[in-house]
Amino acid sequence: MQKVSLFTASKMVREVIKSNLVPAVFSSPGIGKSSMFAEIANAYNLELIDIRLAQEDPCSLNGFPDIKNGRSDFAPPKRFPLEGDPLPDGKNGWLVLFDELPSAPKAIQAASYKIILDRMIGNNRLHENCRMACAGNLMSDGAVVFEMGSALRSRMVHIHVESVADGEEGWLTQYAYKANLDPRITAFIKYQPSALNMFDPKKLKTLDAETFACERTWDFASKYLQRNYTNKDGSLTKISHHGRIALEGIVGPIAREFAVFADYVDELPTLQEILSNPDKANIPSSRAAQYLVTTMTAQAIDTNNVADIATYLLRLPEEFILVAVRMLYSSKPTIMANKSVQQLTDKVVHLLSSR
Repeated sequence: MQKVSLFTASKMVREVIKSNLVPAVFSSPGIGKSSMFAEIANAYNLELIDIRLAQEDPCSLNGFPDIKNGRSDFAPPKRFPLEGDPLPDGKNGWLVLFDELPSAPKAIQAASYKIILDRMIGNNRLHENCRMACAGNLMSDGAVVFEMGSALRSRMVHIHVESVADGEEGWLTQYAYKANLDPRITAFIKYQPSALNMFDPKKLKTLDAETFACERTWDFASKYLQRNYTNKDGSLTKISHHGRIALEGIVGPIAREFAVFADYVDELPTLQEILSNPDKANIPSSRAAQYLVTTMTAQAIDTNNVADIATYLLRLPEEFILVAVRMLYSSKPTIMANKSVQQLTDKVVHLLSSR
């Protein structure tokens, strides 16, 4: 089946949900499927109900035995929205995500048939404002999965995702810059695109590679760095020896190369130095440090410091001005109308037109 990028998959999922059909997104681990569904639920103002099928049993899906008026029945789980239930406060409805679908034993998969096809929990109908989706990992990736029967397969719209189909630029502009990931990480991925996703199921079978670099683990690494190796003003600090080991436990062996790259932080001026004297603050000489200072300053820009930071950015080599403009366009589009940012944009337009 043809594979698409996660960003293309997001567009497809929205159209499938609009059609009141059930999208099923399958990919290698860690590319951000769960985050994608959370964003879609937020976009449609739906309350997300995340159900990990691998941890369920048939009763927890279709209801527990109960006695009503002297006859046996099944009491439906409270987490599923049924006909007559009030809408969640401030929401338009629900999005039920059956995650880890291929990892669920066949008995659990079979229990989901009726919900997915007939929109029924036992003898109770789902609320008309409830939408459903499925997700899971691929059997070829070494994850714990069970083959799905044809009856279940035919109840869903299948979407296969290739994590880096749009390349690192797509991940940077569509997610990383918007989410304000640590500038050392965005600079490193820009500098070494192959580090974005290094999933290899064969390597994971050895004890030397207990985790791997992917979109999800870089997100974890960003949280770690921003909490422990970033000053309050956004300036970057040197990563300690134990911090490097922790990063290897987050993104795998590539953390060693990342830590060497991050060491170029010693060449950077602080944000305070840039804001105090943008015309004369140090411009690093190495490309790695230039990537770092570009992402650090573009991420720190706001309406109060935009003029000073733009003045500094205009002194950088041409390619890094382009990187900065792309970052701002993706993460802070409202600031693009500022006169100082317009100078950066005009510079980029001039550079591109002269090539």
